[in-house]
Amino acid sequence: MGNFSLLLLLILLFPSNVLLTPNETSENKEISTYLNADTTLGIFRDYSSEEIKNYYIDLADDKGIKGDELLDNLQPILANNHKKISHSAAWDSSWNFFLLLDRDYELDPLSDEEISNQKWKTDNVVVRPLYTDIQTWIKSETRYFDREHMWPKSRGFKDKYDTSETLSEQPYAATDMHNLRMGERTNNQQGHNNYPYGEVVDKNASTTTKIVDTYTNEVTGYRGLNINGYTVYEPRDEDKGDIARALFYMATRYHNYIDTETFQPSLKLVSEFDDDYNATITCDSTKEKSATYGILSDLLKWHIEDPASDFERHRNNLCYTIVQNNRNPYIDYPEWALVAFGDVDYGINLDSDIGVDKEGLSISINIEQLEIDDILLGENIKITYIDENNIEQTITLDDPNLSITITHNGQEETFDGEYTFIEQGEYIIEAKYTIGDTTYIATKTITITDNNAPTTFFDDYKYYIYIGAVALFIIIVVAIISGAMSKKKRRKKRRK
Repeated sequence: MGNFSLLLLLILLFPSNVLLTPNETSENKEISTYLNADTTLGIFRDYSSEEIKNYYIDLADDKGIKGDELLDNLQPILANNHKKISHSAAWDSSWNFFLLLDRDYELDPLSDEEISNQKWKTDNVVVRPLYTDIQTWIKSETRYFDREHMWPKSRGFKDKYDTSETLSEQPYAATDMHNLRMGERTNNQQGHNNYPYGEVVDKNASTTTKIVDTYTNEVTGYRGLNINGYTVYEPRDEDKGDIARALFYMATRYHNYIDTETFQPSLKLVSEFDDDYNATITCDSTKEKSATYGILSDLLKWHIEDPASDFERHRNNLCYTIVQNNRNPYIDYPEWALVAFGDVDYGINLDSDIGVDKEGLSISINIEQLEIDDILLGENIKITYIDENNIEQTITLDDPNLSITITHNGQEETFDGEYTFIEQGEYIIEAKYTIGDTTYIATKTITITDNNAPTTFFDDYKYYIYIGAVALFIIIVVAIISGAMSKKKRRKKRRK
């Protein structure tokens, strides 16, 4: 977390800095899809799902693990080939890495020249800082933003002997680019500071400070008391998931203490603190007890409510390829956050597309008798999925997270929230349901024939009717024969 004295010093030393201004032209820019694994993009390319899976290949035989065991096994993967980022590189006056990683490539796509030269521009860049709106970066004499440590340096990064921020080298945790973002200065210094992230219970309480954005003059953050009485900082909703996943990464990459010399402490996320949650913790002290931060329960909630975006995924790829050669697993496999830090019954499974042993979506058919135009037909769709507690949940057909496509005899049907099968033929149902950043897909093929229609009274009692009819016929025949024989006997009797 940058302090004001360092900020003032940097301004004096580097008078030709940069200014973030509202991005007035972004609405007119052509929107393009930038997530692209095309290798012709070189260092700017993204990675395929198979390549991402291969990065975690050491977990292939670890099916079912979760919690601390998962963190223990993930840490060496994230530490392997992790490139040291020096203090001077992270605090480069041109903000070189930040203009690469925090650029909005949808509003400001790569130029042909950048792709050809394999170099990114460092001026007039559309960026997405934390705590504020999308801005355009231009050169100026004034600085309105900071390099924001989402996990603050005071919680485990400080050196035992030198707690200043001017060390010539600060690898690894203090300069980890998965944890560093461009951040609006007021929210960073007056809002977040060294306080844990969490939800403020009463945003209008006298104990709550409303943080006003430097650029928009709007309230974009709150510092106040959470449900347990801790002072926390609550940012904008659109930043919450990004922050949560960065902190999950930090608590994984630095799960176990390695050494102080290279700033590799032991970090742990908690929902409640058993120490002074705003105290400074040095790296060496985490050898005995992890530096704690949070608020974990809120972070897990934010992770689900604000899922990873294309911006985050692209940033993760660029950080891996160009900057420090490791990845954030909770952007690659969002379900792992619940497995590592939540309380779920299932564990990881690298063979699964979503990376866990969680059952997916299923489609079942619920038979109901419905009268439509005096014709008894009827099958209605029922959609279910298995939740994180291994409980079957039914999804209502008007759920905004549910998408259903129905094809009848090769033609797509109109689906407006409900559907009843009223014609014979083959139906293909495809359901997509999104939970957080995970989309479950299921298909089911059914064939509706006359046999599917509910039976009539005749269908149900036709055998009894047949038997009764035959019996009646026999009775009638017997009666006729009996009557004829009786009549013949009477004639003979009269003749005598």
